[in-house]
Amino acid sequence: DIDDIDALYQLVELGSQGPTPVATARYVERLQARRPARHFDELREQHTALMRSRDRRDDAALGTLVEELVRAAVTPTERVEALYHRGVFQLRIARGDDDEAAATSARAALTEAATLARSHGFGDLLYSVLLSLGNAWRSGPAPDLEHALAHYEEAELLAAPGRAQQATLWKVTADTLLVRAGPGDAARALALLEQSLAIRDRGWLRAETLMSAAKAECC
Repeated sequence: DIDDIDALYQLVELGSQGPTPVATARYVERLQARRPARHFDELREQHTALMRSRDRRDDAALGTLVEELVRAAVTPTERVEALYHRGVFQLRIARGDDDEAAATSARAALTEAATLARSHGFGDLLYSVLLSLGNAWRSGPAPDLEHALAHYEEAELLAAPGRAQQATLWKVTADTLLVRAGPGDAARALALLEQSLAIRDRGWLRAETLMSAAKAECC
């Protein structure tokens, strides 16, 4: 038996020539959970609190906290989560400033997160990462719609963590198809938006989906 979780995980990484068995990864996570709260857990709580506060638009504070999360991550789940937050933060910058460097950083972080999530069988995490990775390929001055759609399609093959996430995936896929405007894209987009509207039955999310549906009907 190995009591040192960090040493155990290093052995798992060094000894694996392929994906780490899910059972082994979960065992590592369970051992990790027995230890006292670590720095990553504290940073995660700070990140959650910041995102819920009025200061969530403070890019300097949020960017610093995200990079601290990346440095503190040890386990596979933590690495995926931290890289996801880095990617989402950079995506926010890319969208706000039409910044290609930020878009590139977002894609890199989310691609690494997706690779880790795939190799360790983290389906729920992978779904969220792929959704944001598709969004990252739609952002910046040089978007790549084919890359975006490929990631959305991979996410569609997974079980969605919840109905809200499924509705979001259908909406962003439809919006991408409407921008691409290829043969049959509008009809396919409208079908996806109708599915999304069946879930988004109220509020601003329904309003934005109805706006996309109106665009699809005009095409």
